[in-house]
Amino acid sequence: MNSSQLQDWLNGLETLLRPALNHNGEVSAAESRKALKHIVGNTKVLTNYLVCNYEQTDAVQPLVGQLLAIYYRLGVFRNFVIQTLPPLICVYLSAIQLGQDSLVSVFEMLFVAIYNEEILAEGPCAENFNKRVDQVRIPSIKSPSVYHDPSKLDGLPDIAELRAGNNSGILCSIQIGPYPAAENLVGENRYIVLSRLIKLISSSLQNLSLDVICDAFCEMMTDISRSSFSYKESPLRQEVLGDLTKESAFPDLQKKRRIFAPSYFYIEGLAVINFCIFNGFANSGLRALDAIHQRAIHDMAADVLLVTNSMKDILMQEESLNLIREVEEKQTTTSPARQINGD
Repeated sequence: MNSSQLQDWLNGLETLLRPALNHNGEVSAAESRKALKHIVGNTKVLTNYLVCNYEQTDAVQPLVGQLLAIYYRLGVFRNFVIQTLPPLICVYLSAIQLGQDSLVSVFEMLFVAIYNEEILAEGPCAENFNKRVDQVRIPSIKSPSVYHDPSKLDGLPDIAELRAGNNSGILCSIQIGPYPAAENLVGENRYIVLSRLIKLISSSLQNLSLDVICDAFCEMMTDISRSSFSYKESPLRQEVLGDLTKESAFPDLQKKRRIFAPSYFYIEGLAVINFCIFNGFANSGLRALDAIHQRAIHDMAADVLLVTNSMKDILMQEESLNLIREVEEKQTTTSPARQINGD
């Protein structure tokens, strides 16, 4: 499909997705996944076209403009645009390293517009422009709390001490935000915006087509982590999946410009990768986890290594191994339609 054909397809997208909406224009997570499943093929064609032809601004710009217009319709239309973001983020960062800022400015416009909507306290397209504020509770490292593994505690306090409203195990709450609005992407805010988009993807996974988002996201994190490196894949996939390991070409990214990303970018991405590993995409998820782990070793990113080592330890537990292999076996024996683990 060329640019004109893709534009025509996007123009008719409302007809394809509208049946998923109820009379209030809203859509459930299950209905959203079902609707997006029917357009998986063309969605992948669209993202591949944008990635392969990003240098042809005249062909790409109308498509990106349509994506933004579709996003503003919210509901299942917003979910459709969210699942196209990973390949665009990857090609954007690659182009920035090549000094092709002007060629990917249209992607930058899309990222900034979505970011500015998603940081609103009342959600996208809200009339109130108050910015979102997140709070993170930090557990005590001395006192037992619900955030610790009970099996590793010498003694547990009375149950009443762990009930909601009792903060005996909480040192403090950290406030993140309000998130600042962005006019464009520069070195100071680029990864703040992109990390927020990854957080958006993570919080929207239940609404997206797993066949589109999971492999695309894992490939993005693998490519970013391995850019300019030649290290080989570790035995992690084989150890976790055994006979279910799928052999696939390991792309040679040694000649690619190195993409530098801060630790918090990788940590946000690991949440999505963990979801992929346990929901039928363990091959690509484990490959991404291994790539991030090896990149963190090279960059001496202790905070990233803390997360990757924890994930690897959990994955090697018998309960995790059985769950992952069970889901992978189901995916190979059932229809291509992916289900979220627990549905």
